Amino acid sequence: MRRWWVAGTLIVGFLGGRLLAPDGSDSVSNGGRIAEAAPGRSNEAGVASNRSGARAANRSKAVDSEVEGRPLSAEWFAALETLDPLDRIGHLVQHLKGARASEYPAIIESLESGDYGRMGREMRGILETRWAEVDPQGMLAYALEQPRSRSRRIFRPLFTAWAKRDVSAAFTAARQLDTRNEQRMAVQSVINSVAGEQPERAIEMARDFYGENLPHRGQWVFRSIFQNWAREDGEAATFAYISREVEADTQGTVLQRAYNKWARSDPEAAIAWLDRLPEGAESQRSSIYRSVANAYIRHDPMAASEWISGLDEGPERDQSVERLVNSIAKTDPEAGFIWAATMDDASKRKNSLRRSLQAWKETDPESARRAIVNADIEAEEKEPLLKLFE
Repeated sequence: MRRWWVAGTLIVGFLGGRLLAPDGSDSVSNGGRIAEAAPGRSNEAGVASNRSGARAANRSKAVDSEVEGRPLSAEWFAALETLDPLDRIGHLVQHLKGARASEYPAIIESLESGDYGRMGREMRGILETRWAEVDPQGMLAYALEQPRSRSRRIFRPLFTAWAKRDVSAAFTAARQLDTRNEQRMAVQSVINSVAGEQPERAIEMARDFYGENLPHRGQWVFRSIFQNWAREDGEAATFAYISREVEADTQGTVLQRAYNKWARSDPEAAIAWLDRLPEGAESQRSSIYRSVANAYIRHDPMAASEWISGLDEGPERDQSVERLVNSIAKTDPEAGFIWAATMDDASKRKNSLRRSLQAWKETDPESARRAIVNADIEAEEKEPLLKLFE
């Protein structure tokens, strides 16, 4: 099974190319020679192999004669089912490229019902995309005639390919489907199809379709658009986001995800935009700073520490210092201790001081203990830390 699947992969890769299975003469004679050479095999085994190969070749030729000069027919598909899986795929691939749009439904149904496995699904995907490109209206009419579960499966490849060819027509057709769930599924396919190259257009369609329900029903679609946009052009995506009147419920979540992606690829650029966060992102501000600091520290610890030292006191600075201490506590516990002592949040300061001291006392306990005594923190904070050395 694995061997014919691998060969089938090569066939799909060269869709419309030479038929993989030959006319039978070479494979039959080779099969006979292999059988004759096998230890303990008689000439009768070779003859049987030749006969079996000849029958397979005759069946293959019968399929060819059935389709020659006319459209694919029910008889051709019936003859196709008599072949081995590899021969079936070979004949299907041979005729896929030149098939008429009117023949697509029969071929797709054959691929769905036949024993083709993953290869059949890939071939079906190729054909569905092609159908949507050349005759989207015909494919939509076919989908609407199918049982609901099957029509919904067809909607995704249909509207994805259709949107790449004519986004306005695809969006209009998606909004005219019978049920709201079907409309939502189709519209999301249209939006996802164009979001990478036309994010502004994708945003407009999301707003148009979801309206007042965008913060709830359409939140993940909106988030996905900006996430992908930020990956391609973080500065433009962030600026566009800030300049729009995005609902407060959506702002924080979307910006958090966008900054997570952006900070990994270009932390300096992400930092430059932190001061321009909109008011709606206040609830996520500390988390955004933590994400950016974490990425910046990994990218350039020295530059990150200089940036953190310039931050105003407050939750954003504490989040950033906490990430820095976590990063350097084991390799430079003295520096970690000094940074931890500058934090405003008592709970974060306590945990970060403890983390640094636990690493420091393993290498230089006397210096670590002396640092506690001399630290500019309250006596009640020093007491539990000194107990670490008892």
